[in-house]
Amino acid sequence: MLALRPMNWDALGAIAELVGAIAVLATLVYLTLQIRQNSRALEKSNIHAQSDSIHNVNRLHHEVFSVLSTDAELADIYTRCLDGEGLSKVESTRFSWFVNSYLAYVEFLWHQQLLELGFANEEAETVFAVNGPFIRKLLVTDAGNIWWRTDAKNLYLENFRDKINEVI
Repeated sequence: MLALRPMNWDALGAIAELVGAIAVLATLVYLTLQIRQNSRALEKSNIHAQSDSIHNVNRLHHEVFSVLSTDAELADIYTRCLDGEGLSKVESTRFSWFVNSYLAYVEFLWHQQLLELGFANEEAETVFAVNGPFIRKLLVTDAGNIWWRTDAKNLYLENFRDKINEVI
């Protein structure tokens, strides 16, 4: 019969430490692989979100300006206002709401840039550099100026209004 020798606790402890170290190493390798996989998935998700944001910006731009090509009366009002011709109260209101739609689009675009969404490589100030001349053109008209001074303060955040005031 075999005689069992007493267990060497030091040897058993060393084996347990080795097994524990191997388990920790395997866990670290697994976590590293999971982090890489999650990072790739997050990167793809960010690219998708950025693409969606750009699509939405383009869609909004089309919505704002397509009305000028589909509504002859508004196109006439728009042209006459920019030419400095007087408008009736109704025409002035229609022009002002077109301006409001456009500025709401610009505000959306600006906030997208502040959050680094959409055209993420562009700075938020680019929104005003690109749109500034057109904003100025709309708001220096009689109807646009009156609307900006009276109604816009109730429609836009103060920091956005300050940026527009810098532009005009």
